[in-house]
Amino acid sequence: MKLCTCVLLLLPALSVGAEHVRGSVGGTVILPCTYSVTGGTTSMCWGLGHCPKSKCLDQILGTDSDGKKVIWHKSERYRLLGKIKQGDVSLTITELTLSDSGTYCCRVEIPGWFNDLKMEIQVSVDEEEEYFDDIVILPKVFAVFAPERKALQVHPTTVTQGNQETKVTDPLDPVKENEQISVNIIRIVLIFSLLPLALIIFMCTHRLLVPNKQ
Repeated sequence: MKLCTCVLLLLPALSVGAEHVRGSVGGTVILPCTYSVTGGTTSMCWGLGHCPKSKCLDQILGTDSDGKKVIWHKSERYRLLGKIKQGDVSLTITELTLSDSGTYCCRVEIPGWFNDLKMEIQVSVDEEEEYFDDIVILPKVFAVFAPERKALQVHPTTVTQGNQETKVTDPLDPVKENEQISVNIIRIVLIFSLLPLALIIFMCTHRLLVPNKQ
């Protein structure tokens, strides 16, 4: 007697319950359905809606009578990507849409009365992905940085009007202004310091040049 095992997997979403899977729009869902092939492979089908007494209602995929290859599928989005000859008739649905939500029937046809193996799977498709793992939300930290102040550098600009050139500089140049004041002060101090020395030298020179009167 052939045994059928239906296991639900969902990629990339998480499975919810044994017969209920949840996916998101644009994602991929896998509804595996496997059976023992010790007595050989057999035909099977996937359909929408509840499993009827025979075959599949609104069939979306089916294999040949030997169950070795897929001979029909309603859309390219429905695939059997497992090893069919080893009893892996897992259904893969890609590019999920909201209309893919509903009940799916996996049916493996076994010769004899009421021997078919079947499994009903409920699929839900959401507009956005949902995560059921523990989520840790870290507080947002905002850092405010003051802009770095740099020394003002002014470069003279030459404006040409006709044949005359005029240099224009920024009137606000505190660094150069302070430097100029310091230079002027030093010059004034030096001038007043050298005046007595210059006067002495002048007087000595004058005495040497003018002969003493007897």
